[in-house]
This record gives sequence, C-alpha cells and structure tokens, in this order.
Amino acid sequence: MRIMLFAAGGDIGGGKTHILSLAKELAKDNDLRLVSFRKGVLSDEGMEMGIDTVDTGGNNGILHSIRLAFRQAKDFRPDVISFVSEPLKEDLTMIGKLKARLFVSSDAEDTCFTVKIMEVFENGEAYNIRNGLTTLAYRNDSPDRITYTPGTVEEIGIETWDVAWMAKAGSRIRVDISSSNFPEYA
Repeated sequence: MRIMLFAAGGDIGGGKTHILSLAKELAKDNDLRLVSFRKGVLSDEGMEMGIDTVDTGGNNGILHSIRLAFRQAKDFRPDVISFVSEPLKEDLTMIGKLKARLFVSSDAEDTCFTVKIMEVFENGEAYNIRNGLTTLAYRNDSPDRITYTPGTVEEIGIETWDVAWMAKAGSRIRVDISSSNFPEYA
C-alpha cells in the first residue's frame, strides 16, 4: 500500500515522536512518504531514520507549501513507474526532441502510454521538462490503427516536442512512465 503522511512540520516533543513512530511503523510493510510543510526537526529526523521524507520548504509561504504538497501527492501515484538518476555531476543540456523506447504489455486491446521527463532539484522540487504519449493502436507514429493482442510485448517509441533545457549539476533527472498523464490527458 502507498501512504502519504502529511505533517505541519513544526512538531516537537510528543507530537514529533508520535508522527515519527507512526511513520516508521507504517513504512515497514508499506510504501510511505512523510511530507512536512516545514523544514525542521521533524523532517531532519525523518530523513535520519531512513523514512522517505520531503519538506515543502514552508518558509516560502503557506500557498507555496500547499502547491508542493499537492505535487508530492500527484507524484506518489501507484500507476506511475519512476526512474531517478543519481545527482548530475555537471550541467546537462537537452536540445531537440527527447525520445523514450519502451517494451510494454497490456491486458487491454488498446491503452495509452506516457513518458514525463523532469528535473528534480536538490530541495526535492520537480519541474516538468517535457512529456509525450502514444497508444498501442497508433504506436510508433503509425497513421493507421494497428491491432494489438492483449498480453503480447510490443516495442513502442514515444517522442516529445522540441525543448531547450539545461539541468543543473546536483539535480536529478526523473522519468515517469504511466498509462495516463492526469490532468493533462484525462
């Protein structure tokens, strides 16, 4: 089960101890993320305990923190497979179309596949660089519908629109694969 535990982040003493104990226990058998609205003792100790902890940098105002919390919830979907690089050792420039090659299978006669490429900054904020999608019926830029037999593995290519982006050293590159890109392609 995937669980997101939201906390104000200013918790100290018994409140902090209770939240961290609960998070540690829940994380034993579940995929848990602790989201703290403020950087501080709670988020620091959560990270030290090995709990997947993200702070929304509450010092930037409550609306900024809420926006980042919603982003964390959206990024924590069970139908998304994420691949995250190690921190970049130097700036990485991307110019042109980004392409993904996937080997996929579905139990449906047709479904959509999406790729989203993001830069994840050192503070945990993720910014969309580009995304793209295709369907099994029109895979690999086919202008005509292609029959798909459920359960078979197909190679598909997904290409994004052109981009000019420089990911900074210290950032990570994250690639999300899914069958939807809500709310953009709902």
